[in-house]
Amino acid sequence: GNIAYADYRRWHQVEKNWRTGTYSVNSLEGHSGSVCSCELMAGMLMSAGEDGTIKWWDVISQNLVWTELQAHRGPIWDVKADVGAGSHRKGEHLFTVSSDSTIKVWDCCRNQRFEEASPMKCLQVLRGHRPGSEVWCVDVDASNIFSGGRDGLVKVWDRETGANYQ
Repeated sequence: GNIAYADYRRWHQVEKNWRTGTYSVNSLEGHSGSVCSCELMAGMLMSAGEDGTIKWWDVISQNLVWTELQAHRGPIWDVKADVGAGSHRKGEHLFTVSSDSTIKVWDCCRNQRFEEASPMKCLQVLRGHRPGSEVWCVDVDASNIFSGGRDGLVKVWDRETGANYQ
């Protein structure tokens, strides 16, 4: 019904803007190396890169508002956000994977003043991929964390305990 029509209208407008050249492209600069992944989370764009940092960008102003230094000991290949929809967990969580063979679960506090302290707190560090093998991708649902790595393994983790099912 109405949702499908609204999606069609938005897509039609994007396509029209693309054909007529009435779109804008903006660049956000700040990483020292390649940007490997980006994720939107409630008005913020989180970017992760080869420099091992996670950067928070205000989507409206396009300003860099926070850099989480040394989030991992190596390049961060993927970042996913989960705002707890359908989940028993409260708050907003970010999940990152890296060449350091770890998956990190972060609690994100968007409402604090960024100049005071880090808006990110590491809740869990998951280890289970073979040492020295990069973890390349992560995804989440209400009760699980999924990761895939260079070791050829897909791992399934319990979100609450961090236990690996395999």
